[in-house]
Amino acid sequence: MEYQADEAIGFLKQSVANSKPGEKLAIVLDIDETALSNWAVETHDDFGYIPNDSNWCVALRCGKAIVGTLRLFHEAERENVAVFFIAGRPESQREDTEANLKAEGYDHWETLYLRPVDHPKAETVTQYKSGDRGKIVANGYRIVLNVGDQMSDLAGNPQAEHSVKLPNPFYIIP
Repeated sequence: MEYQADEAIGFLKQSVANSKPGEKLAIVLDIDETALSNWAVETHDDFGYIPNDSNWCVALRCGKAIVGTLRLFHEAERENVAVFFIAGRPESQREDTEANLKAEGYDHWETLYLRPVDHPKAETVTQYKSGDRGKIVANGYRIVLNVGDQMSDLAGNPQAEHSVKLPNPFYIIP
């Protein structure tokens, strides 16, 4: 994990060094198993997925910061690069998600995108997340880095200039 964090920080610094004056740079971070570890619920459920337990974990704000991602987050902050979170969590979990992120040291970000209540069931994770990246680009940002634990976090257009896939030995989301 630290190797990927170091790579991401290297990409970030390279992008900042090569940016034009006044350019709005951004990074995109996934939350679950990227910014926050849900190890407590993973071990509780013997690495199976039980939706009620996952919702319980969010409500209890049990996610713990993943050290390398938090280091990247603070490096982006130091470089005045906007941070956006795009997560597959539903909008109904916004308050708990924001509180958990802040409690774990992710204290300032531009926008947190969650799945809206009226989210089309047929839309894939890739479509959903790339749609939100499109909103970021439409607001004048250049996405220089995208970090996630699933290929669906990184795929689709628009893509970041650099993508870093973190290891997740627990589950795969298509």
